[in-house]
Amino acid sequence: MRCEHVQDRALECILAGEELPVGLLPHLGSCQECAAEVARLRRGVLAARSLRQSAVDPPRGMKKAVLDAIATTPAAEPGPGRPSWRGALGGAVHWLVVRPLPVAAAAFVLVAVTVVGVATNRAQDAKRARDIHDSVERSPAIPNCDRLERTDWVQKNAAFLNAVKDAKLQLQIAASEKDPGTIRAAAQGVKANRLIEAFRAIENAAPEGDRRLASEVRINLEDIANMQP
Repeated sequence: MRCEHVQDRALECILAGEELPVGLLPHLGSCQECAAEVARLRRGVLAARSLRQSAVDPPRGMKKAVLDAIATTPAAEPGPGRPSWRGALGGAVHWLVVRPLPVAAAAFVLVAVTVVGVATNRAQDAKRARDIHDSVERSPAIPNCDRLERTDWVQKNAAFLNAVKDAKLQLQIAASEKDPGTIRAAAQGVKANRLIEAFRAIENAAPEGDRRLASEVRINLEDIANMQP
């Protein structure tokens, strides 16, 4: 049995969380190189799975070093009748894990940390979107826009009237769904129409009784605009 086949099959089982096939055990018992590789695979996968669920920045310069190493390392050709590990995700994982340390270990951890970071950022975005949606839904901002729109001093100022109408539209979008994409769309509308600046001007120009209405709308617009792109 060829060492490459044993190592490939062992990697498949370790990634899937399965026991090694009985047929591999005699080879692993007699081949120190394969036994060492399998032990290295187990350590690498265990380290990746035990990473804390938070975004972590890799050490400075590690990403470039890993990518340079990948770019300068020739890929082995698959044997007849064997699937190519090099052209798919499995190939990337296989390359990262079975290459000699420390480059392989650094690359494997870099990929794992990146995946964990992306998942964490998405979860944070989803929570932020829910919080903004709930805040807008509970606030009086949309009714305040209706009240401001009906006032004589807003009706007489076309810029103020358009700003109030645009703000109401973006608030309604944010209140419609908790999806991060929906909140981002509202944030883009707030920024594109410069609604926060417009409502600061409205606050300054508003009669005493209406200033609070404009202030409450502006606070909600600022929350929406702060949603990460």
